[in-house]
Amino acid sequence: MPPTISPEEKQNIPEITTEKTFCEVDEAVKLLEQCKEDKELSKSFVPKRKDYIGWEETFMGMALLAAQRSKDPVTQVGCAIINADNIVNSLGYNGMPRGCDDDEFP
Repeated sequence: MPPTISPEEKQNIPEITTEKTFCEVDEAVKLLEQCKEDKELSKSFVPKRKDYIGWEETFMGMALLAAQRSKDPVTQVGCAIINADNIVNSLGYNGMPRGCDDDEFP
């Protein structure tokens, strides 16, 4: 059962309005522009990670994960088809054709 909120507590909850959201977005855009202009300000933010994996490792991981879907007891194969823009076009793995039951065939 969800907790009940007293009328006094309801009064303390700030109301979210569209205007406030647009104001926050506008402030974020201004801050981003300031960071582009002021290199010292941009250095004060936490930098991005440097130990992230590359595209090749990402796509190989996807293929390895897809291979784990295979029910073949001997060979598990996965593949990832990626275009030149690093967009995944397809993922797949070896298995029986659609409509064939894995339990009916050896």
